[in-house]
Amino acid sequence: MNIAYPAPNTVSIWVGTFASESAFDNAVESAITSALRLPTDLASICEVAFQPDSVSIDTLLEGFSGWESFSPAAASVATSRGISAANSAVVCYYVGCTDAPETWRSLHFLGSFPGCDNTCNA
Repeated sequence: MNIAYPAPNTVSIWVGTFASESAFDNAVESAITSALRLPTDLASICEVAFQPDSVSIDTLLEGFSGWESFSPAAASVATSRGISAANSAVVCYYVGCTDAPETWRSLHFLGSFPGCDNTCNA
């Protein structure tokens, strides 16, 4: 797996379905934080969402900073992989991953997409 950071106008997205927010937090720590090993605190460049019930991927991603720039592409990839809904998402800004596995323990890596937070125009 190749990791690029900082990768301007790039977001990497993981989704999953978890019974609790603490199970989701543990999965993020054990799968994403440990694999990326970035030189910055993951919380400073990522946003997360957890809700009790699963919703469509486009609904789950709505409201993330800059979601309009990456949500359609991410939802399309999820659909093509048979992922119709989830209750948790991680969006890491300025991180690009290539040759990455689709499954990171209990999380599905949808990919790295052109996109941005609210500070740029992708």
